[in-house]
Amino acid sequence: MAMNKMFAAFASLSACFLIVLMLGAIGAQAQTQGVSGLNVGDRFSYSNTYTVTSTNPSDIVPSTYISQNDSTLQVTVQNVTGSTITLLEVWTYNNGSQIPMVENIDVDTGVTGSVMAYDANLTAGQPLFPSGTNMPAINDSVYRSYENNFRLTNHIELNSTGISNMVYSDMDLYFDQQTGICVEYYLTQVYSDAPNQVITQHFLLTYSSVWQVSSESSSEPTMPPQTGTLAPTATPTSSGSSTSNPGIPTDLIIIIAIVVAAIVVAGFFLLPKGKSKPQPEQPKSAEPQTPAADDEEWPEEAPEKEKSEEDSYSI
Repeated sequence: MAMNKMFAAFASLSACFLIVLMLGAIGAQAQTQGVSGLNVGDRFSYSNTYTVTSTNPSDIVPSTYISQNDSTLQVTVQNVTGSTITLLEVWTYNNGSQIPMVENIDVDTGVTGSVMAYDANLTAGQPLFPSGTNMPAINDSVYRSYENNFRLTNHIELNSTGISNMVYSDMDLYFDQQTGICVEYYLTQVYSDAPNQVITQHFLLTYSSVWQVSSESSSEPTMPPQTGTLAPTATPTSSGSSTSNPGIPTDLIIIIAIVVAAIVVAGFFLLPKGKSKPQPEQPKSAEPQTPAADDEEWPEEAPEKEKSEEDSYSI
């Protein structure tokens, strides 16, 4: 029975240790897997302008940039599931035409290649996409000032060469650290067919339903505000189904339930149940019992006789 108790105790400790390891693994996974800081119904607006310069006076500005210059973009978050975000984007051009599109973004892997949204709560030095391979790291985290407001943003700068039909491409981008939404970027490109022509796109957040934004942002990082003046955190809308905490997966809950059930079953069969039953009285031996040495009925000369017998066998 003692062995059963030891086995049950060992099984219980092993099961508890296994549960702790699984919870630790899930916690580590939650820290490394990208999640969105956006909520369904969040809305953002942007201005979009182009600047074209050239050292060759005969260069002609492409009509594409002329038609897209001074355009605006309205973005509405339609769905958020873990690291996947669905955005409804409506471009409005200076001639009044509108082009809607739906974009699905994975902030964990970055496979969509969008610049609109990123993982929430990243910091300087971390990969831009947590589960992506060969992804660049965030350069720094800085406060960007807006009218009567400050936002902590992540900054990344990418210089690319060797791209087909392009001399080089440079992107200087900032995105909000709490929500992951893009707030501003500059994209400078030089194409191979017009190496003297530099095209710069400026994309700037002008409205947010999550926090107050002005149409002007500072070009230089500013000091963080005093305690209590930061923008309030985003509040999920009533229709939102997203969360920045993925919680414990269902399969882990099932595994824990099985382990706990196994512990209960093991305890039921192995641990003693109630008081032990009294042992039946052993039958008395048929052989006559030797009286105790202090029994009054023992002959007085018996000790001396026994002693004499012992002396007769001694060497």
